[in-house]
Parts: sequence; structure tokens; C-alpha cells
Amino acid sequence: MEKTTNRTRDVLLVWLFLFFGLLISKNALSQSQRVTKTEMNPLSTWVGTWEGEGWSMDEQMQKQTFQLVEEVESKIDGLAIAMDAKGVNAQGAISHHAYGLVMYDIDRMAFIIQSLTKDGYVMRSEGKLDAGILSWQVDVPHGQLRYSIQVKGNEWIEKGAYSEDGSTWWPFMEFKMTKK
Repeated sequence: MEKTTNRTRDVLLVWLFLFFGLLISKNALSQSQRVTKTEMNPLSTWVGTWEGEGWSMDEQMQKQTFQLVEEVESKIDGLAIAMDAKGVNAQGAISHHAYGLVMYDIDRMAFIIQSLTKDGYVMRSEGKLDAGILSWQVDVPHGQLRYSIQVKGNEWIEKGAYSEDGSTWWPFMEFKMTKK
């Protein structure tokens, strides 16, 4: 009798283990994303070195200008675009440094934009490409930030704006660069 009870317990433990394993793996699969390079093709012209000038507002709402170099690379056979932008002010100090990654999520049917700034801010947002302009928004305390990148030939224009209410927008940054 004891052998039968032990066997029943073992079978029950195996079934519980399989059941919870299935739940965990289903959760892991639902969190994964699929990306494609087909939708990334329009951004392939971005790859290269871009140079120009930019400005952004600092914490005291003062406009800071800088010379800018942005290195854009295709990653993993075109599945993603990596962007590394560095801005140096007139005193030679790095006043802007941001790293971004752009990919296209098949399941969400949207571009995914991730970025990290020198000040330690991290952002992940969904974006769209419309009429050659990649745009995205992110909610922040007390409002929203809206960004856009437009590349026409050898000209790159990137803008950022802030809104408290979603209808009135204040520019807080702009970059104008040419491809080298």
C-alpha cells in the first residue's frame, strides 16, 4: 500500500511540475517579440556618419548649443538600427550623449524605439513611420515628450517637444546634420 501511495504522489508531483512549467513557458513566450527587417528597409539610408549642430534646453530652461556627430549602424543583418549621438559644446565638454536602438515589432505592427542618455534616462516607446518621418511619444511626469526624425537625402532633422496637455507643444531640442 505504501508503494502505491508513493507512486501516486510521484505521478502527482510530475503532473504539477509539468503544469507549472507550461504556465511559465507560456508567460515567457507572451513576453517575447518578433522583429523584421522588411519594415526596417526605409531606414537603411540612415546608416553612416552624420555631422552638424544641435541645441537642447538645460534644467534652467537655457538653450545649450553644440556640434553633433551621430554614428548610425545597421545591426544583426538589418533587424535593428543603432544610433550613437554625441554633442560637444563650445568649451569642449560633452553636453549631449544618447544611444538609441530602433527595430520593427511584427506583432505590434510598430517601431520600437529604445534610448539611453548620458544623464541616465531610459526610454522605450512605440513609433510609426509616416511620409518618411519616424515619430514617437512617451509619457513623463506632468506631460508628454514627442520626438521625430526626418531624413531627406543627406539631411537629418531631429526634433523633440514637451506638452503638459497633449495639445500645446514646446520645443526642447533640435538637431540638423548632413551625411558624411
